[in-house]
Amino acid sequence: PKPIRIFHPGCGLSTLGAAIVEELPSGVSRVDNADCSLSALRRLEERILREHASVAAVQRYRLWDAAGSAWTPDRYDLILDKGALDAFQFAGSDLLVTYCRSLRDSLQPGASY
Repeated sequence: PKPIRIFHPGCGLSTLGAAIVEELPSGVSRVDNADCSLSALRRLEERILREHASVAAVQRYRLWDAAGSAWTPDRYDLILDKGALDAFQFAGSDLLVTYCRSLRDSLQPGASY
């Protein structure tokens, strides 16, 4: 099977990306967990090592301020957004549009959000 790349923007302390990898058949090549808080990313990494050690090797942690910059390092097969979009809803339409465009531009053709 084709390797699956997952993007988890605004991850905070959520282990959702790791939990999904545990449920998928082998083939997930990477989960990019991104957040604007370095402290949250460090705590998430520790938590995944402790609670989801079997999938820790495919986890990456990226510092990213979604309100201030576009995300363009890669294309993803799946984007998991369980809270960042809600936060941008109240930040104003310009930030919301910028965020949505950034996610759209990060999807592979045929990918899921």
